[in-house]
Amino acid sequence: MEKKNYTRPIMGFEQFIPNEYCNVCFSLHCLVAAGDPNYAGRHSSYFPNEQAYLEPGGTEYSVHGKYTSGVNAGHGCGWDDNQVIRISDSGAISVMEINTPDAIEQDELPAVFVSPTNLTLEYLKNNPGTIISWNTTGTIGHTSYTYRHKGIAIMNDTTKGPSHS
Repeated sequence: MEKKNYTRPIMGFEQFIPNEYCNVCFSLHCLVAAGDPNYAGRHSSYFPNEQAYLEPGGTEYSVHGKYTSGVNAGHGCGWDDNQVIRISDSGAISVMEINTPDAIEQDELPAVFVSPTNLTLEYLKNNPGTIISWNTTGTIGHTSYTYRHKGIAIMNDTTKGPSHS
């Protein structure tokens, strides 16, 4: 019987290295919170030193803001990164408002698109600057309030959102 040579075991692996990389992220810029005169009502008397506006004809609870001080610093729909667009593997788009103001009991508010109703990644890419309407609902005390947002999708290159190639 012939003696076989010993072969030292070698561990191997394969690594996928993509040949192209594209990170496309979108957020929504709320024109109500920005104080755009076409979409915002009067300045909120609750937040006199902040960028905070009411919906046209809204009550003091319909505030859209970009808060920079106190417990609400960095909160509100006025910060573009707080309106997070999520894109599923199938291409469906949803929006979640994060970093809500302190008075709202939920930390995240899911959004419902009002117009256009079925947004897609292709639509956002091909229609920059289109006005988008969406609603979020939050609870303060025992009362629910619906916030009616109007804004535009902003394409950026941050790493907070999903990657697409």
